[in-house]
Order: sequence, then structure tokens, then C-alpha cells
Amino acid sequence: MSDDSSSNFDYNDLTVSKLKELLDERGLGKNGVKADLVARLNVSDSEKNNGEVSAANISNEVTSVLSGLQASGALIKANIKASVSGSTVSVDGTFVTKEQQQHVFKSLQEIRGVSKINHTTKVEADYLSAKPYINDVNQKNQWCVIRAESGFALWILGWIFWIVNRMTLGLAYPFTTVAYYQQWASNVKIDGRRLKFTGTAGNLFGVWISTFILSVLTLGLYWIFIGKGNMARWIDNHLTWA
Repeated sequence: MSDDSSSNFDYNDLTVSKLKELLDERGLGKNGVKADLVARLNVSDSEKNNGEVSAANISNEVTSVLSGLQASGALIKANIKASVSGSTVSVDGTFVTKEQQQHVFKSLQEIRGVSKINHTTKVEADYLSAKPYINDVNQKNQWCVIRAESGFALWILGWIFWIVNRMTLGLAYPFTTVAYYQQWASNVKIDGRRLKFTGTAGNLFGVWISTFILSVLTLGLYWIFIGKGNMARWIDNHLTWA
């Protein structure tokens, strides 16, 4: 099939594998059902004849690129959406890291016909990496991390759990820890956003029991050098935005 006759060719006569082969040769996305593939090739032929890239094809390519990134795991935990106006792609939503954000922008900029990327996205890691401070009225944003542990109720709760842990020789630690950090997280406010603790006592129990046994066998040395850090990492891994 020659390029000159492509605009008069009925792509519906081809198999899906052949359609994807043609799309691959043209550097176009191959996702979707057969009707999508045919439509993409027809738009490509129209653009070739007109000498320009249509917004419809750019939109298809944006969808294809984002779907590919999602399938590859590059958009894990990201929540974004994109729209196309002319040759401009607008992106809105939230990324997990700056690297993830830049990777997406670079991929979109490589799409034929895209001349500009506009975005109103945020990076969640910016919230977690910024320096906390306490009620500084001269700052635009307000962090309430240290103050989350203040208050009589949480203080009393901490003492009650401390007593329970010792009365049960540490066996209640998974339950008291989860209960404490659920309450603590509900008090945290970072730049207007609240945290949520997603850990459960069942998930923590296995980690804690092995840490407990090894700490006893090593007279506490395992807890000091390894166990305490493992517990802290487990808690961090179960903190997310509410």
C-alpha cells in the first residue's frame, strides 16, 4: 500500500495486528479497540494531506501516552487529567514526586503537534519535604505537626497505652500503637490538608512480635540499632493524605 493511496484506503479491511503495525510505523498510539485504531489512522491521513496536526489527534495521543505511563507504573498514586485546546495541552491534578511530574511533561512534549504544556498540578512530596513550623503568622501556609502531640486528651491516651503495654509485657503494643497514631494523624494539619493513618494491628503484629523476640534475645540491642527504626518506617509507610 503506497502513501499516495492511503487516504482512499479502507482501514476497516485490515486486521487489528496490521493496524497496530501501521500505527507503530507512524509513531502513533496503539491502544483501544479496532474502531479507535482505524479512526487514528484516518486522522493521521487527513493531517498528512492538510499538512497539520489536528487537536483531535493530539488528544488521542495524549490519552495514549498517559495510558502507557499508567500501565508502566510511572503514574502510581498520581491523580491527573489532561485536556487539549489547539496545540496546547493542559494538565491538572496531583503528582507524588517532581520526577514523576517532569517525566509526564517530557512525554507529552514529545507528541507531534504539541507546542505548549500548561499545568496547575501539585506535587505531594513538596508538602512532606518542607520544613515544619508552629503557627507562624508571617508565613502563608500553616503546619501543625509538632502541635499534633499537644493536648491533654492525647497526653492521657499516651500514658494509658504506656501502662497497658507494660502490663501485657508488650503484647498489646500493635493495638495501642495503631490507636495512638490514628488519633495523632487526625490532629495533623499540613498546609490545610489532614493526614490519615492506615495501619492495622493485624499488619503490625507480625513485625512487632519478631522485633520483640529478637530484642529480648539480644538484651535490647536489636531494638536500639534496628527494631526501633523498623517500627518508625512501618508507621511512616502507613501515613497518607486524608
